[in-house]
Amino acid sequence: MITRNQKEQICEKMAETWKEAKSLVFYSYEKMKDSELTDFRMTVNKSGCHAFVTKNTLFLKSAEQAGIELDEKIANEIFNGMTGVVYSIDDPIEAPKTVKEFAKGKKKPVIKGGYFEGKLLSKQEAIKLASIPPREVLLGQVAYCIKGPTRNLAVVLNNTLTKVCWALNAVKQEKEQNA
Repeated sequence: MITRNQKEQICEKMAETWKEAKSLVFYSYEKMKDSELTDFRMTVNKSGCHAFVTKNTLFLKSAEQAGIELDEKIANEIFNGMTGVVYSIDDPIEAPKTVKEFAKGKKKPVIKGGYFEGKLLSKQEAIKLASIPPREVLLGQVAYCIKGPTRNLAVVLNNTLTKVCWALNAVKQEKEQNA
């Protein structure tokens, strides 16, 4: 049984997490074996994220304590049953991606929702957040998009110059044959 003092400490810690974390992803750990939970926590730690499990009421109280207003409909979907949270202080995409990757073949844990940029996310929104490619890939895609039109212009100009050269060469050959 958790004492009132322990509950207050958990609320304070979680309130700080609500404020400091770049993103939070809430998951259900129902029907997970102890060995699966241990593997999951090890994966979370290796990815640089943090995992936390507490009562749903404490999650809600800590959000209130942090000054965060939660969408009641989404909050009711997320904060029922066995709920845990994975969060990242540095990278907003890392926490949802870690949970999604771990659950890929096992279907456990189940993502219930998330919190990103001051907004509570539904299950579908949290999964979409987890699907965003890493920063390096996004930068590569932007560079490719910027490079594309420049490359196309170079190809068109090169083709035009090539056609002019062919035409001049054809005129030269015709004059040589007539001479």
